[in-house]
Amino acid sequence: MHSFIKRRLYMLSRPKGKNKNAADSNQIPIFSIGILLMISILLYYSAFHTALFNGYSINFDKPINTATMLSSITLIMLAIYFFFKWKLEDNRDLISVYVWLIPLTFWISSIAAASPDLAKGMTHIHMMYITLFIAGAYLSRRELGAEVLQVSITVVGYLVTFYGLACAFGNMYSQDAVMFDQGLRLTSVFQYANAYAAFLMATLLCSLYYTTHSRKWYVIFVNGFMIVPILLSFWLTLSRGGIVVMPFIFLAILPLMTMSKQLMLTLYTMIGVVASFPITGYVTNKSTQIVNQLLTTVSPDRKSAETLSWFNGDSLSGWAAVLGVSLIAGGLIWLLQTFVFIKLDQRLTTYSSRKRSRLLLPAVLVIGGALGAVLLLATPVKSLLPDNLETRLENINFQQHSVLERGTFYKDSIKLFKDYPIIGAGGGGWAVLYEKYQNNPYTSRQAHNFFLQYLNEVGILGLAVFVGLLVLVYFLFIRKSFSSEKGQTDKHLIFYMVTISILIHSILDFELSYVFLGSLVFLCLGGMTSILNSKPKWLNKYSALSSKRFIYPAAISILALVFFVFSAIKINANSSYEKAIAYAQQGRSFNEVMAQLDSAIKANPKPDYYALKYDFFMQVASQSKDQQQQQQFLDQAASTLIKARENEPNNRLLLERQYSLFMTQQDYASSIQLLQEALVKYPWELSFYERAASIYNTQWNQAKQANDKVKMDQAWAAIQEIYDKVQQGIDHIATLPKEQMSGRPFYHSSIIRYSVGQVNMINGEYEKAWLQLQPAGEEAYGLLESINPQADPASFEQNRMIVHWYLALAKKQGNLDQNRYNTFIGKYPDSKVQIDNIVSSLK
Repeated sequence: MHSFIKRRLYMLSRPKGKNKNAADSNQIPIFSIGILLMISILLYYSAFHTALFNGYSINFDKPINTATMLSSITLIMLAIYFFFKWKLEDNRDLISVYVWLIPLTFWISSIAAASPDLAKGMTHIHMMYITLFIAGAYLSRRELGAEVLQVSITVVGYLVTFYGLACAFGNMYSQDAVMFDQGLRLTSVFQYANAYAAFLMATLLCSLYYTTHSRKWYVIFVNGFMIVPILLSFWLTLSRGGIVVMPFIFLAILPLMTMSKQLMLTLYTMIGVVASFPITGYVTNKSTQIVNQLLTTVSPDRKSAETLSWFNGDSLSGWAAVLGVSLIAGGLIWLLQTFVFIKLDQRLTTYSSRKRSRLLLPAVLVIGGALGAVLLLATPVKSLLPDNLETRLENINFQQHSVLERGTFYKDSIKLFKDYPIIGAGGGGWAVLYEKYQNNPYTSRQAHNFFLQYLNEVGILGLAVFVGLLVLVYFLFIRKSFSSEKGQTDKHLIFYMVTISILIHSILDFELSYVFLGSLVFLCLGGMTSILNSKPKWLNKYSALSSKRFIYPAAISILALVFFVFSAIKINANSSYEKAIAYAQQGRSFNEVMAQLDSAIKANPKPDYYALKYDFFMQVASQSKDQQQQQQFLDQAASTLIKARENEPNNRLLLERQYSLFMTQQDYASSIQLLQEALVKYPWELSFYERAASIYNTQWNQAKQANDKVKMDQAWAAIQEIYDKVQQGIDHIATLPKEQMSGRPFYHSSIIRYSVGQVNMINGEYEKAWLQLQPAGEEAYGLLESINPQADPASFEQNRMIVHWYLALAKKQGNLDQNRYNTFIGKYPDSKVQIDNIVSSLK
């Protein structure tokens, strides 16, 4: 491989013509090799760190920060390169200036963001994206640059594919690389099957490109060989969305190829499908057996397991099936490409020169695909498919849960957009705010549609800028593909294939929440831009700008240095945060721990850092025997939360800490005020209703003891309002289609029912009380069996109290289940006195 690159460098560094395009194509500065190397390292690093999933959690920060640091170094290298090479000459240069509007829109939206921390993170991520775009746009102007980038993308795809299969066959282990939520599902580095399916489609297209466009036998064979493992992995993801969008992706790609290449690409895909189907069931069964065995050896932190030797019998039999079929398919594809394609291409040369000829096969495939879909879904033919695939195909319809739930996400996304229409809610806006707008209590920090989530984050302004980039690049690229300069687009077609496959799939899911996939999209958009060398006529009016060509590289230099500094600061802050945790675990002094945490907060005031600082203050406060010192720690904890919530008022983690502090201080008025805020922001979170009902119930009992009728009425009205709001939610959930699951539990829980029933019981309204306390008591009785009183004493005592009132009411009414009562008293002897006291207190 190294000798091949050296030969290519030598050949391509020799000028073969005097015109600008020839120079662009045949020369490459040595400095560019360093940038290409950095991008290759960045792609590999990104892929094998959970594909840099941006889950808006501190667990994902470190690898993303490392990647942004690497990209900032790449941007510095590009800035240096531009001082010598950059000129505003054509569309490529104009687009490379325009793309900086994308991180600008994220920065603008961060000014009044729902979460300043997440918004800042998304701005940095998009700085990384634009770095890769510009690298692709300029490095791909040379043939070698485009070739190295496309080979790097393809090789990373192949490595990820083999890694996924290695996890399936037990030779490697990664948490959730293989999942069993709906049968065995392969996820590889992504830990999410649908994202892996989108990436596999992009990788498949890379493989098909090289088999149909190369004349070298080893390139044809290797890439033809890879078609089976890729398609096998695709089937093992069980991604219905992937199966649905695959035909649309092929239809978007085929018209940019000659008819002969279209025919061969379609044929090779069919060979891969026919070859992979028979072994899918076998591999599924074998992998299920191996992975289930492997899971019994997983460490408590789920980070390691006892993997199998590559020569283990079970593992080897799985690999033998995959590699054997792949060798046969690869050999057949090599024979067809070597001996059939040339003759086919010669015969179709005249016909292929007609522009409309490239639309014929896609049109035929549309008709054939429709007939094939009917054949598969409406006839016994589908029984020939592997069982797991047959089941998934049978479930493809518009009335299934995943489709209906996505429809709900999209409607809720529009609700959010209406409140933040122009500049959006900032990066991470959906993740922070979706619970306020959700139609029912689902849990999804991703909108499952990239464009709608993008709209939520940066509003119409940001989406218009991004869509403008897509329209401009795709329009110019496709127009060039249909022009006489088509040969140029052929050499950059992988860039188009990768962007199309990921972007189309992202309409149905959250692939672009993986920074690795977002990086691929922007890098490849840049690669497409690299050949758009036409010059708009109006640009001639600004020829004077050529004398000021240093403005752009100077501006990029400043941005690159700022980007580098902020990336370094975030990495340093994260390191201090981890040190604080490590110091605490090692038993280091409180001051040493807090010094590290203060350093992290000063550098990068994340909510998680503040929350940990609060936890440490509360821990030492609970351990302190000096009341004055204890109060000082509580005051510092309160001060920490005030600062944190000023920066992040919508952060659920901080709100929960604030509630915990108020309850520790027995400040019920502030607790209620905070819960009222929480019920507006999280109207489907049952625990907030439970906590509010519990506090109102306490207030009612206190008012009764004080014989304060006004406060009793106020507390009782508040309890009834809580009950009614939950009932409204229950009634709304009942209107959902029966195929759509409602999400998190939302019902009149034992705590809410107790809060109502206990008041009724004290007031002597026993029938009303029984309607609430009977189901509440049954639920609490069951929960007592599962709660560990040492681990959660508060919840244990709360549920025991509910059972006390339930049994007391049953005893009062004379319908007590004596056997259950005896069993309960036998287990908790002290409960007898409490139950008797309740009975004696009743009217």
